[in-house]
Amino acid sequence: MNEQQRQIEALIAEALAAGVTLYEKNGGLAFKQTAGFPPQLKQQVVEYKSEIVAYFQQQSRDVANSSPKIVAQPSAGKILPLSFAQEGLWFIEQLQGSKQYYMPAEFLLRGKLNIQAMRSAVQDVVQRHEILRARFVKNEQDGQPQLQITDDISAPFEWLDASVAAEETRQAYIASRIAAHQNKPFDLAHDCLLRVLVVSNGDEHHLAFNMHHIVSDGASMALLAQEIEAGYCKHIGVPYTSLATMQVQYSDFSQWQRAQLTPDRIEAPLAQLKQQFGELAPLQSLPCDFVRPAVQSLTGKVYRQALDASLFAAISTQAKSLQLTPFMWLLNTFMLFIARLTQSQQVVVGTPELGRHHPELTPLIGLFVNTLVMHAKLDSDMPFSQWLQQQKALNLAAFEYRDIPFDKVVEAVGAPRDLSHHPLVQILFTLETRDERAFTLPGLSVQEVQKQQADSIAVKCDLELNAVVDEQALYLHWKFDSNLYTAETIKHWADCFHTLLQACVTAPHTAVGELALLNQKQQQALIMGAQCQAATWPKQDTITSLFTRYAEHFATRTAVQDSTTMLNYRELNDRVNALAVMLLQQGVTPRTMLVVSVSRSIEMIVTLLAVLRVGAAYVPVEPDYPQERIEYILGDVQSPWLLCDNATQAQFSRLSYQLINVSQAEHQASREALKLLDAIQVEPQDLAYMIYTSGTTGRPKGVQIEHRHVVRLLHVEPNLFDFNEQDVWTLFHSFCFDFSVWEMYGALLFGGRLVVVDKATAQDTQAFAQLLVDAQVTVLNQTPSAFYALQATLLNDSQLASQCAVRYVIFGGEALQPSKLQPWAQHLPNCQLINMYGITETTVHVTFKALELADMALGTSNIGRAIPTTSCYVLDDKQRLLPQGAVGELYVGGEGFVGGIGNVTN
Repeated sequence: MNEQQRQIEALIAEALAAGVTLYEKNGGLAFKQTAGFPPQLKQQVVEYKSEIVAYFQQQSRDVANSSPKIVAQPSAGKILPLSFAQEGLWFIEQLQGSKQYYMPAEFLLRGKLNIQAMRSAVQDVVQRHEILRARFVKNEQDGQPQLQITDDISAPFEWLDASVAAEETRQAYIASRIAAHQNKPFDLAHDCLLRVLVVSNGDEHHLAFNMHHIVSDGASMALLAQEIEAGYCKHIGVPYTSLATMQVQYSDFSQWQRAQLTPDRIEAPLAQLKQQFGELAPLQSLPCDFVRPAVQSLTGKVYRQALDASLFAAISTQAKSLQLTPFMWLLNTFMLFIARLTQSQQVVVGTPELGRHHPELTPLIGLFVNTLVMHAKLDSDMPFSQWLQQQKALNLAAFEYRDIPFDKVVEAVGAPRDLSHHPLVQILFTLETRDERAFTLPGLSVQEVQKQQADSIAVKCDLELNAVVDEQALYLHWKFDSNLYTAETIKHWADCFHTLLQACVTAPHTAVGELALLNQKQQQALIMGAQCQAATWPKQDTITSLFTRYAEHFATRTAVQDSTTMLNYRELNDRVNALAVMLLQQGVTPRTMLVVSVSRSIEMIVTLLAVLRVGAAYVPVEPDYPQERIEYILGDVQSPWLLCDNATQAQFSRLSYQLINVSQAEHQASREALKLLDAIQVEPQDLAYMIYTSGTTGRPKGVQIEHRHVVRLLHVEPNLFDFNEQDVWTLFHSFCFDFSVWEMYGALLFGGRLVVVDKATAQDTQAFAQLLVDAQVTVLNQTPSAFYALQATLLNDSQLASQCAVRYVIFGGEALQPSKLQPWAQHLPNCQLINMYGITETTVHVTFKALELADMALGTSNIGRAIPTTSCYVLDDKQRLLPQGAVGELYVGGEGFVGGIGNVTN
């Protein structure tokens, strides 16, 4: 197939999508329309008139030589096959029900309505189209569906007089009756699949239709309105336009289709489609706000967006200049938008193709539409106009497979049938033309009733963008699964798509990866939402100054305890000062780094605070680290001192370092010795500690954190927590894991009590649960995996659970599964569950999310928003801001960011 032929086929397909059937008649071009004829489309058809006529003449010759014409065959009393599309819908009905394939429509009529004429008009339609008298039954031998045509021409037609309801409840009565009618299930084996309801309130009438998609499609709904109008006019005796003669019935098409699309004839195209789509991941959707349920609910909402006439005019002009139809331009730009949101190099979406390729099918009500799989490949450096030309070839190639039933494509590609999502494509794009002629009835005003944005609708997939064109503007209807997306997300995406459309028409030579998704206002809103604008903290303070202040204020309150010892704040401060004096006497100087490898005990707390007291920074090393890691850290730090205790001294005695055994320090220094500390000035920008990362992505790196980073983490306003001197914290984590920084200083810089958990207790869930109760711990910090085990143990013992005093559980270190927290929330409803995300380089925490019961029900791992003094942005691969909900990389900035990595200052 050459390029011109593809172009002509695309134009014919676009006309079909707009409800206009083009065909050749006596050497000229003719058309039939079920809707308006868009001016831009009409202009293109006129320009290519001779080529279209030549195409149809060639097709007629080809058809004559290859596939036989669709001919009428007797159907009475016969068992008939379903079309392939009907068969697919029938199986969906058996599997999960098919409410999402109901096709309701509602009109508000004002004036004198002849109910009997309306009833007769509906009956005429059912008599004219045998598919409306069809019953879809199961073959008892093989369980396959088959079609039976009945002689019953009575369609369910119901008329209600709303005046039976009191005036104050009449509108509610009308709404409830219409809702019941539109939601009443269809039984494919026994029901007529067209229903009509009229609810009259004086001269105001609510006319409601509902059809099942298995006997109808979009063009059929337009035909239904046309035939109802003609029949109504006939029965009230006024002139009307005669209906087209029907040469065949839908069952003739089904039999013809099955005769043509035999396995051997579609084997080659299916093999090509398998090669093209066989390697796709099962899910080709956009990121969801909520966890995808195991069974898709198929209920959703619609967000309506109106684009101004000037933008649509610019789109039409550009499309014409590139020899594209508006359908192609919009479809490809939508796929580009999806690619940019997902950061993908390829995208697939589904789009309906009318399937009425033979003129004799034009007047038929029935399911002819087929879903085409449209494919986009993204080269982010290619100019938009050039990329559209590349996409044009892909679009035209896709139309070559328009006769291949979608379900056959799904089978050939091997796309899994999963109740949680639509197979192969989860996003649809449709284009339709608003009918300027509309549905009219003599003596009546007729207005179509649109679903409100708050109303629920049935949806077939995750997201459908329905573009509606009229002569003045373009309307975009975003139909979305409300169990996957919030209305706020869809509105934001719609606004971003509008921005992209504007960028495409104003700068078509811009690379597709550079086209704007956010305008200045949208960018500013995201930037403002990513950071706290009014955060304050005591910028003159250090960890040391805050600890000293709280030690004086809460001198007699318990500060720290381990399994053998308990110290109040005065005693702890005395021991810190005594060890600090000892360090100075050993030659330690301020602004140096000291490697610390001591056992988990009160002595460890004293050591770390003493290092800070002399103006130095500590580098924690677990004694049981592999020797290679210990040697790497020691070599990287290059400090002459190594602080150990009685338990670890022997381990390091052979190394060429000056060992300082902190266990040998006095518990209190003399007044004279304390004067050595008076001369030391610790500044907020001084280094407090350097913690080494795990090295999973390479060699471990030392992350340098300053005093000011820790101070602003804990003592910031607005504060997200209400920590105070009554709180009891556990030091559960290794001091080589930065969660320990939060635990240790979260207690001691608020006058609270810190319980140092020894390693054996930390590894024994039952013992740790008992410790929480015995110590009446109020603030618990846990990685999710550790907490799940703790929760099971604690809640399994009703007595322990009843005595638990924990008021905060703060999660960090790994991804959280909120649904697993529901038992804890139910048993301890006054305990706040907080999910926080952070990395060592950003001083423990970056984001904060207080989990509600709704969050746990959803199950999404939500890390919340940036904490005060930090900012978080989702950027693309070129560090450009992305819309909310897009896939990208998280960039973190603000006051918590590290001062250096290893011995390299940032």
